[in-house]
Amino acid sequence: MYQPVAQDLRKKWNEEQEQFVRQNYDGNGSKLVNVLPFSSSAIRNKAKRVGVQNNQHFHHVAKTELPKVSETDLQYAAGFIDGEGSFYQTYCRSIVSKMSVGNSNKDVINWLHKTFGMGKVRIQKPRKKQHLPAYIWILERQGDVWAFTEKIWPYLKVKQKDAKDILGYLEAKHQKKFQVLQNKNAVSI
Repeated sequence: MYQPVAQDLRKKWNEEQEQFVRQNYDGNGSKLVNVLPFSSSAIRNKAKRVGVQNNQHFHHVAKTELPKVSETDLQYAAGFIDGEGSFYQTYCRSIVSKMSVGNSNKDVINWLHKTFGMGKVRIQKPRKKQHLPAYIWILERQGDVWAFTEKIWPYLKVKQKDAKDILGYLEAKHQKKFQVLQNKNAVSI
């Protein structure tokens, strides 16, 4: 294992460090920061330059398998999300599609979480004394957002365009990564 020494303070890469990155790169460099004298972004950049691929990104957009849900439950969820939810995208190194719905009624949010078997429930503390806490069900995994949105999309009215945009993005992202994998496999044969 690589052991840092005093001469590493000049921040130049040597062959031993590059080899260490080739063998131990975790996809974003965060685990190697504790061992190497470089920032995670410097480690990511070096990994790209030495040809290390982060293959885990190619598996992120696999559609999640939803449990069996009745049409009535899908319609109820769609109506609730039409009124209280949102579809949106954030950017942190890449675009991430999300869906969230919040309400002060904990039972409804827990029902959504239990019925669809995905996402997280977060509690937002009240900002004023007279307010109630808000319970927020959020889907952040791309496969969860894709599968859930695809199921409720036909029943949405107000948020149907937002859902369609999210679905289009996720399908295009999946198709693009599938093509990259096909090309990569074709080159390596």
